[in-house]
Amino acid sequence: NLERGLENGRVHLSVEDYKKITDFEKTKVTIQDIELDLPEVPNIKDFNKLIIGRDEKIQELIIKPKDEIIQKLYEDNRTLNYEIVKQINLVDKAKRYEKERKSILLENKELHKKCETIENDYNTKLKEETRKIKNKYEDEIYNLEKENNFLRKIIYTLEKTVDKFIHWVCSKFSVSSEEDFIRDFQEENNIYIDPEKQIEYEEENEI
Repeated sequence: NLERGLENGRVHLSVEDYKKITDFEKTKVTIQDIELDLPEVPNIKDFNKLIIGRDEKIQELIIKPKDEIIQKLYEDNRTLNYEIVKQINLVDKAKRYEKERKSILLENKELHKKCETIENDYNTKLKEETRKIKNKYEDEIYNLEKENNFLRKIIYTLEKTVDKFIHWVCSKFSVSSEEDFIRDFQEENNIYIDPEKQIEYEEENEI
């Protein structure tokens, strides 16, 4: 006498109707005919052979090439390390040379300054000494010129005096010719009244 709940539109099938729709019986026969066989287990000896062959192949195809690559990389690394060490040494030398170069340039600059200072001092002293010598010689030249002028005056005065003396002697002692008197005086005394001739005569006799 119980009543179902509200209808939701679903169709309710009986067990017999479900078996017909899903073809249950045919599927059951198909499942019963299936044989479930376990996979064959390999012999342990064959497995060992397979392992040995595998190890050889791994050794030949993987490990050995890798070892060769590793060895080559090791040798390349050693070569690179050697070259790097060489480059480092070269860089160190270059740094030392650059430091020495800077030191030499600085020293040369200082020496250049010292040379300039010495040269300037020398030029200053040279100018002072040259000026002193020039002034000294100018003074000496001036004095010599002054002395020469004075000597010229003396010589001129002496020549005039000698001429007057000769003229006076000739007049005093009634000598007819002054030239004859002068010639006789020069010959008897081996001396010339003319100073230039006397100097030439003395220089010739000295030789």
